[in-house]
Amino acid sequence: MTVEIESLIELSRIGKPGFKEQILDYLLQFKNVVFRGAGNFGGTFGPFLIRELKNKQQYVYWDVRAKELKQLNDVRVEMPFSSLLKGKETLIINCIPNGSLSGSKGKQECLDSGYPNYLSGMALFEALMCDV
Repeated sequence: MTVEIESLIELSRIGKPGFKEQILDYLLQFKNVVFRGAGNFGGTFGPFLIRELKNKQQYVYWDVRAKELKQLNDVRVEMPFSSLLKGKETLIINCIPNGSLSGSKGKQECLDSGYPNYLSGMALFEALMCDV
């Protein structure tokens, strides 16, 4: 399903309307949503997406500054991969828009750690905003 949802996200982010509900329905199938990165983008995108999903899931930020941050936007911040979350029930949304973890390296790290459900936060943000 990941390839299919990534295709819908790509169509939406280039301006093709009508996929927002399908994208949100896909996101809602997960029990847990992890925002990987609690920086400027993650701190802004997290609350936006939680509102879109109507706060129906368990949310957590993963950030290497977890001890310092503790929580962001009323969501706890943990060290990456420290949560005891089941991989198939968890969606990782990469909220690190640049740097070494922003591309395929970040995705591969999640796959190697047992988290097969991974999406680019920036692509998702653009897709959802383009439908507005």
